[in-house]
Amino acid sequence: GRILVPAGAGVLLVAYSGVAFVQARTWHDSLSVFGHAALVTRDNYLAQTLLGVALRSKGDLRGAADHLKEAVRLATDYIDAWGNLGNLFQRQGELKEAGACYRRVLDLNPKDGRACNNLGLIGELQGDLEGAEANFRKALELAPQDDKFMVNLGRILAMRGKASEARARLTQATVLAPKSAQAWYYLGVLDEKEGALTDAEKRLLRAVALDPQSANAQIKLAWVLERSGRLAEAKGHYGSALLLEPGNAGARDGMARTKGKTEGIGVRPRMIGEGSH
Repeated sequence: GRILVPAGAGVLLVAYSGVAFVQARTWHDSLSVFGHAALVTRDNYLAQTLLGVALRSKGDLRGAADHLKEAVRLATDYIDAWGNLGNLFQRQGELKEAGACYRRVLDLNPKDGRACNNLGLIGELQGDLEGAEANFRKALELAPQDDKFMVNLGRILAMRGKASEARARLTQATVLAPKSAQAWYYLGVLDEKEGALTDAEKRLLRAVALDPQSANAQIKLAWVLERSGRLAEAKGHYGSALLLEPGNAGARDGMARTKGKTEGIGVRPRMIGEGSH
């Protein structure tokens, strides 16, 4: 099994906050208040930013983009506006535009670890794993206690075959954040890849307990149990993954495979490139 990126890389995005979200709480996160402020004070870059963030949270991505673009036009040096606009572009798959926003953040503040982290995510999505590693390292250098940055670095190290350092980083993440489902999940993935099935099961059970909505964790735990010959238990976790993501090919194949084994029917495992456990 290869390292899986969680469905929707946005799970590990570090949203820009700072002043913007403090004000959001002060204004009770009211779209009507933000909208009114933007209308009566069109040059209010903070109101434009807050309204953009609020609209994004409501799923109005076009409206969010309009207001965040207006915010950076009004205040070209306002980091939170650039960061949130980058998040929005990244969410929409516009990676070139997102990268430009994060680089603008770094122009304004070279020590912003969030921008480095998100540039790492973009590099990963574009297949530049070396560049992604460099950006994740920089992010962690700027914020050594950030468990999300540490998990991202550990994950990319594992993808690049640097298992020993990957394990060290992920283990450190579990110390910093014992409730990090992602850290436990990727440690379990490393264990499974190295054939340490007992350790893999323990860590993946921890990941599932911390995040029961993770289909990836359910599937990887099921695969470990399947490899251990515990087909009924494996089938149960494949079933849980299918309830979470009915169209998940890995869960569907796993369910068919375990059912076939218990009934004496052979099912060809999915080949590399066709899907993953």
